This record gives sequence, structure tokens and C-alpha cells, in this order.
Amino acid sequence: MLLFTRPNRKPRIVVEELLELQARRWRLAEIVQAEQGRSSLEYLIRLRDEFLPGTLLDALKSRGTPPIDAAEYVRARLEERKEE
Repeated sequence: MLLFTRPNRKPRIVVEELLELQARRWRLAEIVQAEQGRSSLEYLIRLRDEFLPGTLLDALKSRGTPPIDAAEYVRARLEERKEE
């Protein structure tokens, strides 16, 4: 999951509280500082069976504050190893 926000601790707290409820496991993989005081946070997550990606994104949008400018759920692609 990718989040775009201002660089402070508050958005992370909101996101991580939701992940504790909706994800089987999760990890903050990377924080990238962008221009104009923005940051992108990349989380690796495995949702619980009863939750869909849209459920998580809707919950993030409903929080409203602190400002999360955008959130995107991206499925991981597993590359198959070719046997030589």
C-alpha cells in the first residue's frame, strides 16, 4: 500500500492503528521524502480474510485528519523462478 502525506508521525499512527485491526501482518517498508513537504510511505501488508483492500482505503479516507493526501493499494507481483 502506498500513502502520500505530509512528513509527520500522526498519519503513521492512524494508518498503523487501522492495520492492526484489518491486517494479518504488515510492515513499513520505506519512507521517501518528496518535493513540497510531502512524503510517501510504502507498507507491505497481508489483509485478514474478512477485509478487502477497498475496506482499508475507505477507512483511511473516513479518518480525514491527519491529512493523507492519497492512498493506493497495489498488489505485489511474485515473479516465478525459471529452472535452468
